[in-house]
Amino acid sequence: MPTIWIKHRPEKGYDDILNRLADEMPSITAPQMNVAGRDLHDGGVGESEIMVEFIEFSPRDRNINDIQVTVIAHPFPERRARVDEATEEIKRGIMSILLDFDRNVKVGVSIWLVEMGYATI
Repeated sequence: MPTIWIKHRPEKGYDDILNRLADEMPSITAPQMNVAGRDLHDGGVGESEIMVEFIEFSPRDRNINDIQVTVIAHPFPERRARVDEATEEIKRGIMSILLDFDRNVKVGVSIWLVEMGYATI
């Protein structure tokens, strides 16, 4: 289950943008993380498998974007092969959201493909 961390600068008052990201990031990200032909939880990803978490930057953070979107997912070979393309597609999806707001916002997008364990109870 890919996880999206959306870090943001709370003092900037981006609640309207953050609400849209909360709603739309699963649909933007799922196609980029889905591995065609794989079962769910083994590379197959739908919108309901994308977890979205919000984190506020600390006043002590330095050299940061206004909003940083980080997608964390297992490193299936199919994902590794197109990580740059997937990052660009997610960036384009976020840019389409930002067009609806008259705000100057610096947003970074990254994908971390890492080996990890995951279990739920």
